[in-house]
Amino acid sequence: MPVLLPNMALAANVIKSFVDQQGEHYLIDLSMQLDAPKSRVMEVMTNYNHLTELSETITESTVLEQTQNHTKLKMVSEGCVLFICQSITQVQNIKQLEDDYIAINVEPMADNIKFSAQLWHFKSLGPNSTQVNYSADIVPDFWIPPLIGSWVFQSRLLEEATLMINKAEQLANNSPVIEAQNEATEEE
Repeated sequence: MPVLLPNMALAANVIKSFVDQQGEHYLIDLSMQLDAPKSRVMEVMTNYNHLTELSETITESTVLEQTQNHTKLKMVSEGCVLFICQSITQVQNIKQLEDDYIAINVEPMADNIKFSAQLWHFKSLGPNSTQVNYSADIVPDFWIPPLIGSWVFQSRLLEEATLMINKAEQLANNSPVIEAQNEATEEE
């Protein structure tokens, strides 16, 4: 059964939100419009050593290797579904693609993730407006209680992605460069 995000007090505008379970795969499709310049949103979202600033569930983010278009990242996150709490360690291979796409493939780990492929796309809608599209296919390698646990897990995945994008908007707008631009616009 697909999960749609309930109306939450969010800064960014949710355009589309959808999560579904197909077998052991959890599929996410989320689009949001942010009131921040695309360059700043991308800067915040690709500051890989500081992803802990984007989410309370991310407890560690460490760049293992980096070239111009590829980053290998170790990320640790902790979260709970109902009464089950899980620490998830991921090694992500991140590729920056043309047209502001970022593809992420998670290396299978012995105890956390069987499969994870994610795609981010950042699209400028104007000087201070960005559309962020996120899609993912995730196969966890830990037990999720049947029926209600699966529904809660789906809701949690979507909620976490939404909160992360909202935090990116907040951080993108709290830059001294952005604040100076906003002050200059107000003076005109």
